[in-house]
Amino acid sequence: WRGSRVTLAKNQVTCELDFALFGQVLHCSETFLLTGAPGSWILQPEAGSVGLLPLPKFCLPLLSRLLASAAGNLEHELGRLSTSRSLLITPGAIEFSGE
Repeated sequence: WRGSRVTLAKNQVTCELDFALFGQVLHCSETFLLTGAPGSWILQPEAGSVGLLPLPKFCLPLLSRLLASAAGNLEHELGRLSTSRSLLITPGAIEFSGE
């Protein structure tokens, strides 16, 4: 792994991962949209890319598994937010109330 980033925008999360494969750095990115209702929020995969190539939606579950392996505790922390009564993702912040 070379590095990873999470970017927060209005009701969306973008995860990026850079890793070396056969000596070449490869960049992967996946964007999730906040959907659901109080107490059952989910981040729905919306778009993804490997390098400069966009991936079709049916390939997103594979990319999600790759990114999850690098995210570590992020998945656990976001999972805790899924039961919140209110959840708002804004640029650079997550606001929530009650679990």
